[in-house]
Amino acid sequence: PIRIGLNNKYERTFYTYPIYNKKTEHISQVFSNLLKPLDIDFHYNYFSLKGNEENRNRIKNILNHFGINNFVCIHPGTSENFKSKRYRKDYFSELTSLIINKYNYSILFTGTEKEKNLIKDIIKMCFVKNKVFDLSDNFTIWEFIELLRKSLLFISNDSGPVHLAASLGINTVVFYGPTAPQKYRPLNENSLIFYKNIKCSPCVGIEYINRNCRNKYKCLDFSPQEVFSKISEKFFP
Repeated sequence: PIRIGLNNKYERTFYTYPIYNKKTEHISQVFSNLLKPLDIDFHYNYFSLKGNEENRNRIKNILNHFGINNFVCIHPGTSENFKSKRYRKDYFSELTSLIINKYNYSILFTGTEKEKNLIKDIIKMCFVKNKVFDLSDNFTIWEFIELLRKSLLFISNDSGPVHLAASLGINTVVFYGPTAPQKYRPLNENSLIFYKNIKCSPCVGIEYINRNCRNKYKCLDFSPQEVFSKISEKFFP
């Protein structure tokens, strides 16, 4: 008798309590609002992700094997449905080289099996390769969490792993273009958001389904030098 769901175009007719899906409200609050018809007023906070010794040891052994101490994780992929959310490969390569040249940190690329070719292309274009590692398709979710826990910084497109990093309190850098940060941003304070807020953005998300850009993805055209400067200023002053 009680059916609660989002007031989206094709869903709302099924619900006794359709909940307004406000475009400018963060997605975590939108889903928290689903509890209000049950008289539960809930404000979402990240869940505390606790690891275990086995996962920590595996990550420790991998890092020791490659002689990795201080490192930055870069996650250049996105879901297969929305590859248009990806920062440019050559920009990722240049940003990688800038970080290594300035700070001598190792760069660990993470991703799925389907993103291996993407990461190979990025690494091929890196000027400095001896401190760059492809660790894609190498971890369970919980091992990945332990890797993030040890990283100095996590750099990514708008993707699920952003919120894993944010929930751990990791310094987080995220690129937004076709999607909007006001809807999908990480909730940690130590995050750095890149978003141009140009007229045609966002074009993917709530009530937006565009997958083909006629504007050459200008919304994601952040120069590596600009990104590097802001990262240095915020996280490595």
